[in-house]
Amino acid sequence: MAKGPAANFARDRHGHVVNGLRVQKSRTNGERSVERFYALDAKGRRKYFGSSDDRTNAIRKFRRWLAQTGRETITIGQPIKDLDDLKGFEDVFARFSEGDEVTFTVHPDGTVTDESDVAADGFWEKVAEQVRTNPKLAAQKTGIEEFGYLDRLKPPVPSVTLAAIGQLYLDDKRSSITPAEWRNSKTWWDEFAQITGATRIADLDREGFRKYRNKILSEVQERRLSNTWARSRFGKIKTIINHARSEMDLGKDDRAMLELRSLLKPPSKPKPNPRDLTPTELRKILAKAGDWAKALILVALNCAYSPIDCQRLRWSAIDHERGTIRFDREKATGRAGRPLPRVAVLWPRTLKALRKLPRRHDHVFLSTVGRPVHIETIRRHWISLCERAGIERPLTFANLRDSALTAAAASADPAVPVQQYHVLAGHAAKGVDDNYISRHPHFVETACRAIERTYFGHR
Repeated sequence: MAKGPAANFARDRHGHVVNGLRVQKSRTNGERSVERFYALDAKGRRKYFGSSDDRTNAIRKFRRWLAQTGRETITIGQPIKDLDDLKGFEDVFARFSEGDEVTFTVHPDGTVTDESDVAADGFWEKVAEQVRTNPKLAAQKTGIEEFGYLDRLKPPVPSVTLAAIGQLYLDDKRSSITPAEWRNSKTWWDEFAQITGATRIADLDREGFRKYRNKILSEVQERRLSNTWARSRFGKIKTIINHARSEMDLGKDDRAMLELRSLLKPPSKPKPNPRDLTPTELRKILAKAGDWAKALILVALNCAYSPIDCQRLRWSAIDHERGTIRFDREKATGRAGRPLPRVAVLWPRTLKALRKLPRRHDHVFLSTVGRPVHIETIRRHWISLCERAGIERPLTFANLRDSALTAAAASADPAVPVQQYHVLAGHAAKGVDDNYISRHPHFVETACRAIERTYFGHR
């Protein structure tokens, strides 16, 4: 074993290079001697890494120890199989001239290994380059087997743009939602992207979701909007996000970021507070209403409709000849998983008011721009009518439905069967087949006449 000149390397009291990988021969065990690899730390203590039975694993543990302890040098070895290879020895002697510590080891099989201490940064720089170009070769040279599996890894999925998420939902839902809901979906999603300032999912963060939530809730306060206005927007944003999570190939980071949709907590629903209109209050309100508002109020009272029912009502649901209306309740499902049928018998005054409305659209009640009226418009118009009629009680448009159902339930002469009450309200009626209700809308005539008698007296 030959050594070159000592050069800028700390040595222990025995003259060994500190941190160099050494071999310790143990006593002969039968016919076989055991060798163990070790290194010396700065205090001269030995750190063992394994035996010669698993040389590759020992070298790997040694190099990891060097990296973890922040050593400035690392030991590498290059076998010279041919002792007559002058070029191999010339490279070694060149390192002697540079002042490096070089150790020759002649193995029993005739091969020679030279070991030198080089800068750790330079070594790992070459390893990194080898990992990028040929991971399997890097694993073989360094003894770190995990490098050999890097070529199996897939590149991370790029972050998806918010525009792509919105467009996917609009394309998939074009035929299954109403044109108004489709337009609202586009408007509200663009609004979400603008307020959060995000282009891709990776741009979203907790603060962005909170900013959007606070912006919508502040508009509710400033513009005196109902909580339904905020709930509609939050619900639509969550729906679009959930559609993307189920239909798109999203990366792990994108999916984790979209979990923040839970921050869009809508305002709580108001507690039920039904108020029944008196006949006098209804007459005062109708006296101030125009043709459009009068038809809207009479339909809601006659059929026990909520604002969203009036918004979705289409002309095709009305049978003027039979004086009936069938409008299925979309949000509820019947016994067979179908929408529950809702029917009503229209009063003559209700049919007369409907005939005065223009039929420029499939929907019955339109806004001033010719689109299906928004429920916020219905709410504001009702409040205005109540103020003009001098109604001091806080009545809402939804109270028309409450009033109708109360009148039907309170009727005594004749009494309204409970099945009719449930059908008129849009609930499942026990013992009554859905198909029968659809074929015979006059089934609820007793309930509708009871409401008319309560508010307009006997015909």
